[in-house]
Amino acid sequence: MKKQYFILIVLLIFSNHIKANSPGTKPLFAHMKNGNLCVFTQDDKAILGYENRAYVYTTNLDETTSRTDDYEKIYYNIKVPKDLDNCISIPIEKIEKNKPHDIFIELDKTYSLRICISETKKIYSVDQFQKCSNELYKVESKSGNSIFDTIMNYFKKMISYIFDK
Repeated sequence: MKKQYFILIVLLIFSNHIKANSPGTKPLFAHMKNGNLCVFTQDDKAILGYENRAYVYTTNLDETTSRTDDYEKIYYNIKVPKDLDNCISIPIEKIEKNKPHDIFIELDKTYSLRICISETKKIYSVDQFQKCSNELYKVESKSGNSIFDTIMNYFKKMISYIFDK
């Protein structure tokens, strides 16, 4: 019986940890820079895709309408957006405020991130119900967290979720 609880906890931890990006994609990171949303991969192995291009698009996840693309653009012969210095800027006015969005960059691989942008231009995480949460989005360090940090962060989120209701 204890083994089943352990497996359940591990699955919950890792499902919570990987929900930020769509299945089959690598994680994408975002930061507000000069009033725009700036996205980058933190992947040293990333290279530009077909015809030396990067394809960027955003998708609104609003459940009342079908998925719609808010923004899309193809960049040719740019520096690979591996870090904040070489990030790709998305005009903030192209993203509907207080709605969950998937952000994608297609390079040699596809990178994605699910976030919300507030009216005050702050980036928030999206919860498990695809709604904007009250949790500010934080760029994770490239090295990642230890398993202990991941477990502790998960339990903190669970406790705050339970008591915020």
